[in-house]
Amino acid sequence: MAGPKRLPAAARFAKLATMRDATPGNGHHHGWETAARPGRSRPDGGRAGVVAVLGIMGLWLAATGCGPAAGPERIPAGGRWVHRVPPGTALKLALVPNSCSRFWDLARSGLNKFEQETGIHVPMLCPTRGTLDEQRAILERLEREGYHGVMISVVSPEEQTPLINRLAERMNVITVDSDAPQSRRLVFVGPQHYDMGLAAGMAIVRLLPEGGEIAVFCGELTAENFIQRLQGLSDAIRNHRIRIVAKYEDRTDLDRARRQVAEALETHPELDLLVGLWSYNGGIIREVLQERGLAGRVLAVAVAEEEETLQGIEDGSIQCGVAQTAFDCAYLGARLLRDLALQGPAALPPGGVINTGFILVDRSNLHEVRETRRRQSSY
Repeated sequence: MAGPKRLPAAARFAKLATMRDATPGNGHHHGWETAARPGRSRPDGGRAGVVAVLGIMGLWLAATGCGPAAGPERIPAGGRWVHRVPPGTALKLALVPNSCSRFWDLARSGLNKFEQETGIHVPMLCPTRGTLDEQRAILERLEREGYHGVMISVVSPEEQTPLINRLAERMNVITVDSDAPQSRRLVFVGPQHYDMGLAAGMAIVRLLPEGGEIAVFCGELTAENFIQRLQGLSDAIRNHRIRIVAKYEDRTDLDRARRQVAEALETHPELDLLVGLWSYNGGIIREVLQERGLAGRVLAVAVAEEEETLQGIEDGSIQCGVAQTAFDCAYLGARLLRDLALQGPAALPPGGVINTGFILVDRSNLHEVRETRRRQSSY
């Protein structure tokens, strides 16, 4: 004859743990005392037994994986933290650009390629007006939602370093395209912007062998990518009788950017060349020069990362440009965030930088550049 049916271990533990203590005369049955021999009492009133069973139950839950999920492990790495997640964690990663300019279209393609390879979806969350406050709000939302990693194109490194440092206490933070070098971000993924500026400056020296006056345009004067590009350009034109007479910041407002190009031409009628150091500046410079019949008379050099700038190089409104690719920044950045979350500090690249490089663009290699962009945009 079969014996009484035994409850599963977890149920037996739960049943034991819910038995309540009772003192004599309180009218409650004391479950523990039913197992004691008559005339003997438990000095602890049974409370220690409940605690012991709860402890055993906790060990059983942990051993079977039924307890609370463990959070990421925070591992020190060179004065910073790498956050490694437990096996089987569904990763939450994101890209937060510095604007919604068309430069970032290829970044979305890079993230698409990463998703096709890994099955991990990485949202790209753009600040629609490109402001510091918008970017801060997006990053704070990711913090609240428990993201494991984020890549940021930093609008203003000095102002954002405290926020980046706070995020770095909870998740893996890397920068792409525009850095915050004094923060506790783990890695910068992007080109050497000083070298980009140096290449642009050397092109300007060739275009203005007798010297001349130039004006420079950008989205944010405080962005690290602009600061480094301008420094490289300035070093290249030094001692060549080329003078920067004006610098304009449009705060990623395209209408304002267009007005500023017109203002520069009116305020400085002797301008010889215009320099666009953010991705959309070249297309706007081309448009204004053509409207005023100045294309080819006032020269132009620009960051060549949007089709309008490439059209300017093709039709001669823009003499040449320098180009990186947002595709590589996003794709390599996403791979790095995944590897940091799964492998920990072993995934850190030497020197804390992944250099994505850049190229000088003119009519001689324009077809090749467009073909690369076409291939990348197919993802």
